[in-house]
Amino acid sequence: MGTRPEGLRRIGQVCVAIRDTAGTDKNNPFSFDYVRARIEHALREFEGAYTVVPLPNVTHVFYGRDVGYTIEKIDIDASLNTISATEIRGRLFRTVGQAL
Repeated sequence: MGTRPEGLRRIGQVCVAIRDTAGTDKNNPFSFDYVRARIEHALREFEGAYTVVPLPNVTHVFYGRDVGYTIEKIDIDASLNTISATEIRGRLFRTVGQAL
């Protein structure tokens, strides 16, 4: 078993929310279902401890009172910060030759 992702380590359960931006422009070719499948594959060893849900194309989050949960940024490893989805899509499309 690998290292538990930080949210699972701290709380024991995670909700992964994916902005559903498929088709909004050329930089967003993947459907929610495709992205969810990739995440579920990566987290398969933690099945049952997480859920993946779609979000509309949210750009801001506002709240006016205590909503009953904590909003907290988790600092991630520097190598994860260098990941570029644009670069990954470019490599995929060069390999496959078309949008997935």
